[in-house]
Amino acid sequence: MGWRFHWVSSNSTDFNYDYQVSMTKEELQKGEVYYNYSTQKFPSEERPGTSVFYKDATGNIFHTYSSYARAWTSSSALTTGSTLRPKVATKRV
Repeated sequence: MGWRFHWVSSNSTDFNYDYQVSMTKEELQKGEVYYNYSTQKFPSEERPGTSVFYKDATGNIFHTYSSYARAWTSSSALTTGSTLRPKVATKRV
């Protein structure tokens, strides 16, 4: 298909904390954390999550999609990855 797109990592940033998929040990010690739109118990510092962004021609960046609680891994990576990309889901293949 010849598709090209940039993968971006959140490694060494506070991005995962901003989107509630990482938490500090102090937050864990409280017993419940905010994740997947509710307060709940969670046993580790990292939680599954995927976010999709779009950068327009002028450089503006838009958050277009987020998935939490294993929803990303439950679908086919090829299907999910291509349909979640901005501007692809609306085009007929």
